[in-house]
Amino acid sequence: MKRLTSILTLVLIVTALSSCNDTDDVVKIFTKDTKKMTMLLEATETNPREQDLWDGNAKAKEESVRLRDEPGNYEITFDYEEEPENGRIHGTFKGRAVKTILKGKWSANGKNQEMSMMLNADITPASETDRLAKEFIRALQGNSNFRIYKYQGDDQSLSVFYDKENKNVKKFIGFITLKD
Repeated sequence: MKRLTSILTLVLIVTALSSCNDTDDVVKIFTKDTKKMTMLLEATETNPREQDLWDGNAKAKEESVRLRDEPGNYEITFDYEEEPENGRIHGTFKGRAVKTILKGKWSANGKNQEMSMMLNADITPASETDRLAKEFIRALQGNSNFRIYKYQGDDQSLSVFYDKENKNVKKFIGFITLKD
C-alpha cells in the first residue's frame, strides 16, 4: 500500500510539473481590450518615478495630465494576424496620442516577455505640441537606439519598457486596461 501511494504521488507530481506553462497568454494580455496610458515612468535602483518631461514646469505638466485623461487620448488597441505560435504573437496596433492618429506593427513573445512596437514611418512627434505626447510617440517609433524591447503585465495592467540604451534607468509606459 505504501509503495502504491508513493507511485501515485510520483505520477501526480510528474503530471503537475509537465502541465506547467511558463508562457504568458499574449492574446488575453494584449488584444481583448483597449489600453490607456497612465504615465511615462523611469525606474532607478531605488523606486519608479514619473519622468520629468516638463523641466519642473507644473502648469505644463498639469495640461499634459488633463490631455492624457481625456477619453480617446493615449489609447491603443492591439490586433493580431494569426494565433500565437510557440508563445509569439504579432499584428497591428492603432490608437491616438492627442492630435496624432497612431498606427503600426507590434510583436510579443510570451515566453521571455520580449516585445517590439513600431509606428508607421510617417508618424513623428513633430505633429504634437504637448511634451508627454511627443515622448509617447518617440517611444513607439522604434528606431535602433530608442525602442520598445520588453513588457510586463497581465490583462489588467501593462508596462512597456523602452530606451534600452540607457543602462542605469529603465523607462517604461504604464497602461491600464479599459474594459470594452
